[in-house]
Parts: sequence; C-alpha cells; structure tokens
Amino acid sequence: MYVMDEADIETHGVETFFPGDRDDVKAPLLDRIERMVRRDRNHPCVIIWSLGNEAGKGNVFDVLYEKIKQMDTTRPIHYERDHRPACTDFMSKMYLPAIGMEMMARGETVTPADLELGDLVAKIELAPEMLELTAEMVAGRPLMLCEYAHSMENSLGNFKEYWDVFNKYDNIVGGFIWDFADQFIKSVENGEIRWLYGGDFEEAETNYYLCANGIVAGDRSPHPSLHEVKKVYQNISVALLDLEKGVIEICNRYDFTDLSAFRLVWDIEAEGKVTASGYDDHFSLKPGCKVAYDVPFDFNGLPDCECFLNVSFELKEDHAWAKHGFMVAREQIQVCHAQAVDRSGSRLNRDSLRVEERKHILAISNANIEVHVDTQTGFIASLSLADRLVLAAPLLPNYYRAMIDNDRSSFANFNPEKLLGMVDGSKWKNIAAELCLKDCRVEEADGGIRVTSRYTHSLFNGEIKLIYTIDGAGMLYVRHSANPMSAPYRIGMMTEIPAEFQNFTWYGRGPHENYCDRKTAADVSLYRAFLHELQHDYMRPQESGNRMDVRYLQFSNGYGNGNGITLRDLTGKHMGFSAHPYTQDDLDNVEHIYNLPKRKHITMHIDSLQCGVGGDAPGFAWLKPPYIIHPGNTYIQEFVLF
Repeated sequence: MYVMDEADIETHGVETFFPGDRDDVKAPLLDRIERMVRRDRNHPCVIIWSLGNEAGKGNVFDVLYEKIKQMDTTRPIHYERDHRPACTDFMSKMYLPAIGMEMMARGETVTPADLELGDLVAKIELAPEMLELTAEMVAGRPLMLCEYAHSMENSLGNFKEYWDVFNKYDNIVGGFIWDFADQFIKSVENGEIRWLYGGDFEEAETNYYLCANGIVAGDRSPHPSLHEVKKVYQNISVALLDLEKGVIEICNRYDFTDLSAFRLVWDIEAEGKVTASGYDDHFSLKPGCKVAYDVPFDFNGLPDCECFLNVSFELKEDHAWAKHGFMVAREQIQVCHAQAVDRSGSRLNRDSLRVEERKHILAISNANIEVHVDTQTGFIASLSLADRLVLAAPLLPNYYRAMIDNDRSSFANFNPEKLLGMVDGSKWKNIAAELCLKDCRVEEADGGIRVTSRYTHSLFNGEIKLIYTIDGAGMLYVRHSANPMSAPYRIGMMTEIPAEFQNFTWYGRGPHENYCDRKTAADVSLYRAFLHELQHDYMRPQESGNRMDVRYLQFSNGYGNGNGITLRDLTGKHMGFSAHPYTQDDLDNVEHIYNLPKRKHITMHIDSLQCGVGGDAPGFAWLKPPYIIHPGNTYIQEFVLF
C-alpha cells in the first residue's frame, strides 16, 4: 500500500483569504508540517507528502514546501489548490473528468468547453478552476487527481474510463476516490438498527446525507461500487489474441510481484453453465511483462450458443490480508455469440382465446392464460397463467427512477427540503397517469389477439405505443415504443407481482447490483437469489438493486424448481430488471431505510434502458454520452412473459 501523508491543514469555506500570505499563521502551520514529517518519515509506505487540502493559495505554502524539502529530500510534495511549482511537485486537480485528464497528459490546454459536462450549473461552478489549466502549468510534472470518483451512495459511474486514461499515459500517477466509508451514527431502537445522519438531531445547520460518500458503508459492509473498484484496480489483464487457437494475452502490471504467486484458473461457460475448466499452478510472468498463453481447450468445439471464457488468478498461499484461493483478478471474454431469439416457440399447446368485455375491462383468456386490459387506460390490468396470478397490478410504462443523490444534484442534496422540487428529473415521475389515450384497438393477429394502445404526452415526440400480443399457448408479448424530447431516467415497464415470488434466476450480469456505467465487475452468468438478496440498502433510500444485460429472468416461489414464470428479452440488446418489496414512490419519499414500508406485492421494473449513475463530481451525475438516453430517438422495448 502506498500512502500520501497529508498535513491537517484545511480552510474550506474561507480559503479565498486564509491562510493566503499571512505571516501570523506560518509558525503554527510549520509546526503541523514538521510534526507530520518527524512522525512518519521512517514509514516506507509513505511515498508523498501533502501540504493540506482545500486551503487556498498563497506564499504560506511556499514556506511549508521548503520546510519539508529541508527535512526530507527523498519524497515529492503535493498540494492541489495552488499549482505553482514553488509549492507542489505535481499538477493536481479534483473531479476533473477523464477527458480533461487525457488532454493534460497530452500537454494540451483544458477549457470548460472541452469537458462535456452537460450541466450548465456545474459548468459555471467549475469554470474558474478550469481556466487555469494551461499546457505550461502541466509541463514536466506528473498529474494527479487528489479527489475523484465521488462515491455518493449509488454512484461511481464511468470509473473504468478514468483508468483507461491512467493506464494509457505514464505521466498520470492516479487518483484518490472520495471517499472510503460512509459516516453515520448507529442507533438501536426496539432492537432495530438505524443509521442516522444530518438532520436527525434537530440541529440548526446540516448537510444532511452528504456524509455518505463511501465505497463501503459506515459499518464497513461493501457497497456494489467496491466490486467495480477492485476489478478496475486489478494488476493483471487478459485479452483474446486468437480464438481458433485458444490464445490469450496476459499482462502483469504489478511492479514487484511475479504471477507465479497465483494459480491461473479458467473455465468455459455456455449460457451460464460451466462446460469445461482447468487450472495452472506453474504459470509465471515477471512484473511489467506480457505473454501469449494457450488455453488447453479446443475452441472449435464450442456449443452453438453464447459462451464465455473466464480467466482468474487466485492466491496460492495465505497472506495477512487474504487466504489462499482469494481471487485477485478476473477477466471474462465472449467467445461465441448467442443465436437469434426464437419468437415462435411455445411451451404449451395452443388453444383458442375468448374475448369478453366486462364494463371497461377486456378479458382475453383460455385455460393457459387470462389477460385483463383496461380499455380506459389501455394498460394491462392483470395477468394470470394457468390460473396463477402473475401480474397483480397494471403493467405501466415508466421513465422515472427513485432519484439517486447524483440525480438530485449537489444543490438539492445540500437542501432537499427547499430545492428538491426544482430538480428537472421530477417531470418523469407520473407519466403513466398523465398519458392521453388516443385509442385502444383489439384485433386477431398471428394466431392470437393483439391489443394496441396509442398515447400522446407533451414530453414525447409522436406517439407512445404499447402493443400486447396474447398467444393461446400462454405467452404474453409486449412491445413498447417511445421517443422522448429530453433525456429520461429509463425506458421501461413497471408492475407488481404477488409476494409469493421470492426467488429469482437470471442470465445476465451479476451477482451484485450493476448499471450501464458501472458493470465492469459484473460478469455475465446464470445467477440465483432470493428477493432480499436483490436489495442493497444505501443510507438514504434511492434507486438500487438493478441488474443489467439480462437475457432472461425467471421468478418463482420455489428455489429453482422449474415451475416459475419466465420473462425473456426479444430485442437481442438485453434488458435490465429490479424487484423490491416496496414501491418506487416509497424509495423516493422516505429518507431512511427503516422508514420503508413492507408492501403486499413486489414491485418489478423491466427496463430496455436505464441511464448511468455518474459520479465524476460531488452530487452531479455528469453522465457521459454512452450512458444517456438521448432525446429525439425512438426506443423500442420488447419482451415475452410466459
């Protein structure tokens, strides 16, 4: 472990004028600097000294810099707020997007217009600092982010993109995630553990939950972002060189460790099931080297389905920090693509469908399936398969998510009571209730019954269209299309399923929560989990528990007993899902986990797309273009439920 040892000098809030050039504070600050160096200079893990944090600019720091140089000539010195070489050996920044780091590494001047920030408010706030980043300031000094990847609860999006840049340029030394652990006060009331934060103690001034910025919780239990950090930080990379010959390239990015310290383990998964595996206890590779490696498997004999090669490295011996068998690095490589989805298959014999009107409810049914469509709303009101209730509430189009902290923005996070209602994303919350139904048409089609509902809404171009095709074999096909005028949080459907469905099996990314800009560590495989295992509790309830790139999902009341309900993507682009014992509104409306109610049904989200979580800066999403649902495009969601 390498440590940058920082003096306890910070004047955040008054840094524009203090300490500055004041002579009267030099003595106490020099005392802090000297005590730090004398205390820690014999610790070999300390490789950099830092003069402090967010304490402004001024010649005080020139004096502190010179003092350390007199005491220790072996280590470089860091300071971020004042970029002059007289007080720092680094060019250090906070929360600069990865594109800005790459420009600086290439010796280019960086302006706000280069950073693709997207948020005008954030742009204005950041612009004064950005205007200072000239090529001359960077020249000849290593680059560092002394704070970056602001991990405010459901965050740490596009973390991999930072490290793609860091690994590309030798003049970038890396960065420090803000921060390691949430800060909360643990309280136990009537045997229930409660996590308390700002505003829970009737204090006059508070920053509320801005203390929740960790990749682990206050009790040190891991957040899903910790998996992403481990994966992106790993010092061993694996890439495919020649599929037919089964050759991969292994690169050792360690500085001192030979890969002989690890067992190389590989396996082949066909649609989530291991079909071949092996290991190598004799593999070795010196630090900084790479080599072509032959996987002892005939890749010409792969089954005719989606297949992945998984390669991992495990400790051979026990260490103080982990036991033998601990996985230090892992890579997944797709070696065979999935076949086109068969839309004609059926698990039951077809039977003719009856169509009955009961007031405003259209009942379409036979022995295999019963679908109720509300002709006043155009939505499916309920679904039963083989006399078993599957959808216990309407299947609604959904473009909203319970706001994560980055959705709320930094300003609303500081004062949610006054500013939360001004957040632009709130407009997507009640779209299903606001839709104007143009018509709900019923017709025979493809041997079944097709219901087409068409809507308009002021936030969408043209029509929102929902098409339900009911197959007499017991299959419900759903097609949802929409063209938003601005960027929504998701393109998806939301419903409720009976509470008996406590068991979930999915073929997609997992096992932990993942999002489109935070899924590098989530391999594609076949996973099983109980409902409670799908949840992740952040300090403040918010959107959570999502799984990406799902090919199919099954839910049942028996763990893998084969009698479950299947939901399969039909687009070939995969889908996302989450399931909660509470509603989206519950997550959005309460401020503590212990306030979440237990609902009668399970809320399920089925998404074609969900935007990223972001996290380049404190409380701002700053989503990158690949992780935005871009307006002006028609998005199509299509799945079958049986």
